[in-house]
Amino acid sequence: MQIDRTTIITGPALVTFGGQTFWSKGDITLKPVVDKFDIPTSAFGVVDGRIRDKRFEVTFEPEGRFTTALLAVLFPYAATNIGASIYGGTDRALVVHGRNGTKITLHNAALTTMPALRFSVGSTITGSVTFTGLCKKFTSPNDAAAYFTVATQTYPGDTGFATSEILTRAYNAEWVSGEADWPWESIYTKEGWEIGFDLSLEPVTVDGIGTVDMRLSELKVTASCQPVGITELALLTAMQHTQEMGSSYATTNPLLIIGTGVYFSLSNAGLIDSELGWGAQRNRTGTLTWQATRTVTSGVPDPLFYIGDDAPA
Repeated sequence: MQIDRTTIITGPALVTFGGQTFWSKGDITLKPVVDKFDIPTSAFGVVDGRIRDKRFEVTFEPEGRFTTALLAVLFPYAATNIGASIYGGTDRALVVHGRNGTKITLHNAALTTMPALRFSVGSTITGSVTFTGLCKKFTSPNDAAAYFTVATQTYPGDTGFATSEILTRAYNAEWVSGEADWPWESIYTKEGWEIGFDLSLEPVTVDGIGTVDMRLSELKVTASCQPVGITELALLTAMQHTQEMGSSYATTNPLLIIGTGVYFSLSNAGLIDSELGWGAQRNRTGTLTWQATRTVTSGVPDPLFYIGDDAPA
């Protein structure tokens, strides 16, 4: 057996989408996803498998740069109407360009997994993200370039990479009720905050073509931390134990998390999960979770959250 070691391809890449360039913290994966179905028979069992649908998923964790232009790409659905298309009327290309000079272009891509936000001194801000590529508009899925093209092109270089844009910060947080003795004006945490985005999408399929679009069916946004210095009574009161059954857990108060050059707001934040614990080596307060609540103004959904480099104008 013989092998030419130069045929073993390795090396990093950059990703471009929506006019922005992303480098990755770790690996970038491009996965062809083929949905199949079996052809069963009583006499012979499964005699074949057939293709029902195709798509391509690109997953990676961005390197941690934090700019308003990048935020617009990574967090686009704060006020998107339920049922709205996330692909829109115009195809948007995603490009994975390896340093070896191979350039793969997904012609019709959209963000399908929003990255978690991590607000902690010891963490970069954004978690893993997934983009999904579908068939181009007005194109048969059987065409060679219906989903992607592969080209040989010189790597564009890394001159746009700026270490100064990778932010690690200390954060202040507040969730104020208006009561004089409320202890939530300045929330300190054991290990920082994590913001989760539970994005639900509904595929739009056409028989013989497959998935041609995805529509937003739900977005839930939560913020979690393990606070320090919160008393038992304060926590139990915040869980609204005196509220009537059937009443809303939402509040009119945003949860604000603020660091130098970073501003996050969770709209109408309600505390939905908490715990107290006792032990020689554990803090009294466990993990707390707040959830944003949707409001509608003049028939238009208000944003569930805001993320930027400063407070909204």
